[in-house]
Amino acid sequence: MPLYTRETLPALLSDRAQQAAQVYVLFGERYLCRDAAAQLEAALLSEGGTIHHIDGDQEDGQATLAKLRSFSLLPGRQLYKVTDSRLFHSKLVAKTIWDRAVKAHGEGKPEQASRALRTLLDAGGLNPAEAELETMLAEEWQHHFGFAKPAADLSWTKPYLSSESTAAPPKANQGTADPAEALMAALATGIPRTNILMLLTEDVDKRKKLFKVLKEEQTVIDLSVDTGAGAKAQKEQKGVLLDLVKQTLAEEKKSLAPGLVDLLLERVGFHPVALVMELRKVMLFTGERRQITREDMDELVGRTRQEALF
Repeated sequence: MPLYTRETLPALLSDRAQQAAQVYVLFGERYLCRDAAAQLEAALLSEGGTIHHIDGDQEDGQATLAKLRSFSLLPGRQLYKVTDSRLFHSKLVAKTIWDRAVKAHGEGKPEQASRALRTLLDAGGLNPAEAELETMLAEEWQHHFGFAKPAADLSWTKPYLSSESTAAPPKANQGTADPAEALMAALATGIPRTNILMLLTEDVDKRKKLFKVLKEEQTVIDLSVDTGAGAKAQKEQKGVLLDLVKQTLAEEKKSLAPGLVDLLLERVGFHPVALVMELRKVMLFTGERRQITREDMDELVGRTRQEALF
């Protein structure tokens, strides 16, 4: 099967003749994954069905697999949607996850920072309710995460991983198979055609056997975006944001006055979810008026990226 991207996703959605896959993997930028998932859901359930939402942070893999293997009494397709799936994590992606946690903490986004730190610990095979990053020995850090422990003070991580804010994911029963192996075995044996599994995750270890199998036999959509500061990365980021501006304005058939697109991007920066939220806020403010003006933008969109994010 081809690896789909943001650019080729419309072709996948429009190909009604293609038989639906039984597993869809969407990985990369969080908002783009959720937006693409919503479009996929609409296409897959256009003739009826039910979405079953599963939080990957709290998922019991054996329970999900049991549902996937069972015939449902509900009509239509049964879509089991796992957000923040842990199936593709390993220490090979730990550094990327850590960088995301540091960035979220620096931007004052506790929910994102906490989620990234939980994901980091899962990738390193550690229990979020028990591990303490601040006191972890350098050798232990290297062993679990595959990169050197940062020299900076890590006391900021503790509140995000406290028992009050973080629940440990359920542990598999002793003797049960590895979740990835179990899923591959179930697919090889066969599951009801009306059952579909959708896995959303920000990071994947592409060398994992499960990822390779699903890429070859099912449908995988790469929605990752280079977040670097180089010219190529900046061009890619701007392209993503421009597409989101166009898509969001089309929802209400609105337009931006000349020069406002660049102003909006400058104020928000590369934060897709913030961009869409800010734009929808301005669109609501303008009511029946079709064009958004500079005055509207100054009234509602923060004059700095930090103000826009908050």
